[in-house]
Amino acid sequence: GAQLANQNLFRGAAPQIKFLRSVICDQIRASSFFEPPSHTSLKKADVAVCMFHVLTMLVGYSELFARGEQDEIVRSFILGLGSWDRTSKWCIHALSVCCHELPESLGKSLSSIVQKMSQIITQPQVAIHILEFLAAAARMPELYKNFREDEYKMVFGVSFRYLQYVRDQRDKAMSQAAARTARATMRHSDSFRELRAASEQDIGLKGISPSDD
Repeated sequence: GAQLANQNLFRGAAPQIKFLRSVICDQIRASSFFEPPSHTSLKKADVAVCMFHVLTMLVGYSELFARGEQDEIVRSFILGLGSWDRTSKWCIHALSVCCHELPESLGKSLSSIVQKMSQIITQPQVAIHILEFLAAAARMPELYKNFREDEYKMVFGVSFRYLQYVRDQRDKAMSQAAARTARATMRHSDSFRELRAASEQDIGLKGISPSDD
């Protein structure tokens, strides 16, 4: 991926760039890229992150690709939303790039993108990235010029789901804090009663004289 950022290096390699895009999109769609060897302690998700990194760099070569190939790039990033661990954030960032580099392809799939994002908005590690993507897309009316009412509702639904998740987490934290306070108060109360009982017993023993025996 880092090498592909140097477009001057690959200026005369258009057929190879087109072939690389085809291979990566095919392997992402079929999840057919290889598992890392077990001794590396890596997972298939780590390979997926690298695949999406390379594909993101290939977006910069968009003038080499036909419209259908550009559409396939966007669909590949949509597949990465929630399919593998850690790929969602990278794919959201890549789709933000596509808003500017491949606006027609992204606009065609924007409804599917929002629907997929609505399914993962409650994941803390990606929520803020989703909201940033929606904020960026909202500044580009050409992307959603064909949106219908239900699609607008879906966009607001993503935001509302996030707000509800935040409120639920806040209420949960407050409930847990209240429970901890109640338990601490109960322990202190029990300790006080035990101390008081011990003191009263001690006072009672001291009040017994030898003649009483």
